[in-house]
Amino acid sequence: MKKAKDILIILLVNIVYLNLVSGIAYGLIKPGDYFPEMHVDLFKNKETQKYLNLKGDREIDLSEIEADLLIVELLSVYCVSCMAQAPFDKELFSMIESNEITYGKVKMVGIGVGNNQAEVNKFIKKYNLPYPVFIDPRFSKYDQIGKIRTPFKIFLKRKHKKFLVLKTELGVNKEVKETFDTITRLLKDGYPDGKEIEVASIKEKSIGKGVVDNLLKEWLLRRGDTSQVKELFEDAGRTVYQIGSKELIFAILINRVSVCDVCKDVQFIYLIDNVGKVLDLLPIQLSKAYNRPFAQDDMAKVKASLISRNVNKDIGYDSKIDAVTSATITTGLVYDSINKGSTIYDLLKQKGFIQ
Repeated sequence: MKKAKDILIILLVNIVYLNLVSGIAYGLIKPGDYFPEMHVDLFKNKETQKYLNLKGDREIDLSEIEADLLIVELLSVYCVSCMAQAPFDKELFSMIESNEITYGKVKMVGIGVGNNQAEVNKFIKKYNLPYPVFIDPRFSKYDQIGKIRTPFKIFLKRKHKKFLVLKTELGVNKEVKETFDTITRLLKDGYPDGKEIEVASIKEKSIGKGVVDNLLKEWLLRRGDTSQVKELFEDAGRTVYQIGSKELIFAILINRVSVCDVCKDVQFIYLIDNVGKVLDLLPIQLSKAYNRPFAQDDMAKVKASLISRNVNKDIGYDSKIDAVTSATITTGLVYDSINKGSTIYDLLKQKGFIQ
């Protein structure tokens, strides 16, 4: 029995180790974690290739960047705090490049969460940023990090051909000299600082069950249906319900932290039928600039674009066409949530709720 227990412990330790070195992230990334495998495109930019000491118009993993210390900044081009941070990051870059201790050893890159190449290029030009910003239009890199608000800095140290997280930082930081001193310390010592971002400051606020039940019952009543709401399961922060007695209808509750650090959470319900067609969207909390709620016209625009679309087919998002005015981040998160609806549909089939 003891031998079997010892073998089990060894196996568990190995699994944990493999998860760490392979970059699998569970929740928000924190000091002591290995940075996950993350692919970006050099997008035929010779200046970027030269700065990162990489050649070729190709996709790379960030671990390929030749640096002793790598600073990764998650940002959104529509986030006011990220706009405020940009000049200070530019100053920090200049300090790094002009100091013999850090020059060539410390590199900076940004990741534009939910942003496409045109949006990022405009942001770089507007703030004259001297370091590369890679795109993350489908929030995949953002999900790997742990769905944090922006701006969010991650300080990484080279270790075992990967990068180890030494420090994370949330929000605007105007103390450039202090940050530079931290960089030189991390470069020298290379130890995680042990400080984690306060989870309460980034976790979405819960939605009362009564709020959801009332919204869904009202929706059913408008269709002449008085049946009850049945909660089925939760997956990746999404709660799935079955409603209706006349036809098979599923309601998916979305509750997401906004990308921007001063924006309200994104909360809504979307309904699908048994083939995955979007039937309706019910707003709980959708906001735009200055945290003003969506007006009826705003919601009508989103509904016109998404109702009757199928979650099993890619739903593209073009911010120039699809975004509600002054609500590009919120609209992008709504589209992204529905784009990920195929995983919910697959679970409904696996669990036998859809035949």
